[in-house]
Amino acid sequence: MFKAFEKIDLSLAASFNNYSMMKQAQPWNLPIFDASAVIRYNIQNKIISTTNIFLIGQRYARNPITGKTITLNTFADINETIEYRYTKLFSIFLQIKNLTASKYQYWNQYSSYRFQIMGGITYIF
Repeated sequence: MFKAFEKIDLSLAASFNNYSMMKQAQPWNLPIFDASAVIRYNIQNKIISTTNIFLIGQRYARNPITGKTITLNTFADINETIEYRYTKLFSIFLQIKNLTASKYQYWNQYSSYRFQIMGGITYIF
């Protein structure tokens, strides 16, 4: 994690994978690479904005009916969360997922929801 300023946090992560197969043709559903970035901005300790960016590389899956290999494409996903902290124990949030409304499959035959909005209240006892 890199703290650029007092109110901004930046976190970056990436991994590149090289699989050796002994009995399988491909590393099923495992990405060749993945990366993520998280940017958190704290506005006067009341409003917190968090942006998550994910990049998942190409994966291989097997068609359950034909047994043929399917290539799942690389995709990027951007999520945003805005939280208003009324007190340290009580807050309200709004979360928006898949801001670009991209259509992708993380797993074979499991397509993503294009655009999601969720809101809620948190209270710590």
